[in-house]
Amino acid sequence: MLEGLRRFFRQYHNKILAITFISLGLGLFLGFYVAAEILSGWTYFRSAPREIINFVLLLITYGILLGTNINNSNYAYRGIYMFLVIAIFEGVFGALDIFLTLGNIFASGNGGSIASTLVYLALYGGLIGVGIALYIGTFNYMVGRRDNFKKLRTLYLIFVGILTASTVSMIVSFHLLGLLSSPINIIILLTNPISETLIAVGVAFTYERLRRL
Repeated sequence: MLEGLRRFFRQYHNKILAITFISLGLGLFLGFYVAAEILSGWTYFRSAPREIINFVLLLITYGILLGTNINNSNYAYRGIYMFLVIAIFEGVFGALDIFLTLGNIFASGNGGSIASTLVYLALYGGLIGVGIALYIGTFNYMVGRRDNFKKLRTLYLIFVGILTASTVSMIVSFHLLGLLSSPINIIILLTNPISETLIAVGVAFTYERLRRL
């Protein structure tokens, strides 16, 4: 029986791992909004209407990724495209936020703040550039214009690396600022970034499942 399970895992490991990581990411994502509602006395969405749009878009995207992996469907490409577009826009808005405060940060003369700002700016820039290249490369691979999966895989691994580095940098920054002093702060500040990173890893295995042999 154990040998049968090993053989089953070898045959379907990409699907299993994609579903596992996407499910974990989706669970954390939903957990964040449930916690936010409870902690705010069920007023979180009412006090931040834009969050409803963000929640719905991400829920649809993660739901498509999970459902298409469960069903072994090539429609997973749609979920991948949506995930990439969301990540690219996150990079754009993150970079814009930094540019708006760049003058004040440099004027402060704080070496730590300047260094961390430049790191975040580089990460956002990389997220935008690699994300766009990956979107185009994924489309070309899907329609058969390109058959170089290794190049696509490398590009996506760089993309995951940037997302992971961004999450780690965020955790370090929050820790240095003393913002992770309570379980509630940890849930509110870290759940979404970690969720997105888990989804990104799940998408990596989705690519592997969609690979043309």
